[in-house]
Amino acid sequence: MTRLAVFDLDSTLIHEEMINEFASVAGKRKTIERMTRNANLRAEQKEALKKRVRLLKGARVEDIKAKARSLRFRKHFPEMVQWFESRGFRMALITGAFWMGIQELKRKHKELEHFDYIECNHLQIRQGKLTGKVLSNVSGNKEKLLLKLQKKTGATKQNTLVMGDSMSDARMFKHAKIGIAFQPANPRVKKAASHVIESGDLLDVIKIAEKEYA
Repeated sequence: MTRLAVFDLDSTLIHEEMINEFASVAGKRKTIERMTRNANLRAEQKEALKKRVRLLKGARVEDIKAKARSLRFRKHFPEMVQWFESRGFRMALITGAFWMGIQELKRKHKELEHFDYIECNHLQIRQGKLTGKVLSNVSGNKEKLLLKLQKKTGATKQNTLVMGDSMSDARMFKHAKIGIAFQPANPRVKKAASHVIESGDLLDVIKIAEKEYA
């Protein structure tokens, strides 16, 4: 019997929105922050993501990677990963964050190596700089990706936990026994969830999972 724990990354496992931090490198932070805030209030569509990524055009890859290394995981991230792994969960990231940034995070935070599946967006690179094009659209397809992963692993709804903060995450909640809204800004995300965490502490994820999967 496969158990599946699925997490968003931006503003969930990490404090920041990755694209907002990358925007600082491109000198477009305020503009992209506003666009990200609007996108998170609904289930983001492909065009919204493309518009933001377009503003990153010309940013140097090395500067982007350096910014990624400054991203901060939430309190008790290692303990949470250890808890799920010790209980036989398959762990997955389904996130609108970018592979380039996740790779840099993995160098500093070895706990990410314990994630069995990572679905994320990919930025196009040419001659050491971002072209302003994104090669995928995870945010608009999170629900489909979850269903595909459940089919692949054999995990049922009763054996699935999902955590995120946006409307695109909320679409996944209906396919999970536990749907955790993590510090959600949108009341609709909170309403769609079976549990809400406002503390920002990942130990609270363990507390919820312990009750449901004793």
